Amino acid sequence: MSLGEKGWETEHCWLLTVIVIVTLAFAGGADINYTHVWNRQWHPHARFHAVWQLFSHFAISLFVLFLLWRLPTGLTERSSLLLAVAVSASDSFGFLASTAVMPYYEGSLVAVPEYDINVFGLVPVALLFYAVSFGLQVYIVLNVICTGRTKRD
Repeated sequence: MSLGEKGWETEHCWLLTVIVIVTLAFAGGADINYTHVWNRQWHPHARFHAVWQLFSHFAISLFVLFLLWRLPTGLTERSSLLLAVAVSASDSFGFLASTAVMPYYEGSLVAVPEYDINVFGLVPVALLFYAVSFGLQVYIVLNVICTGRTKRD
C-alpha cells in the first residue's frame, strides 16, 4: 500500500505532523531566549539542562516525523533494533549537542563542585558516559546496516 492509499491514516499523519512541528516551534520560541537559555539569573548548569532538553526534543521530533512518513514495511527484528537505537540515541545526542554549544549560552556541566567528577582529571564522567553511549549506538546502527541483518534474522 502506498502513502496515497492510506486514506484516513494519512490525515492522522498530517495532523500529528502539524502537532509535532508546532510543538517544536513553540518549545524553541519559548526557551531559546533570555528567559531560559540565556537567562543570566539561572545557574549555567540549569541552562545546560534547558539546551539538552531542546536538542533531545528536536531529535525525538525528527524521529517521529520519520516514523510517520517512511515507506510502509513490516516491522522486522532489524527494524525494531534500529528504532530502539534511534530513540535511545536521541538522549545521548541531546547531551552531546548541548555540550558542544555550551560556549554560546555559557552553560556548565557542573552545578555543585562536589559533583565535578572527572576521568583522569580531564574529562567529566557524564560527558565520557554519553560519548561512549552514543559511539556504541552508532556502532550498532552501522553494524546492522552494513551486515544487513541481526544475529537472530
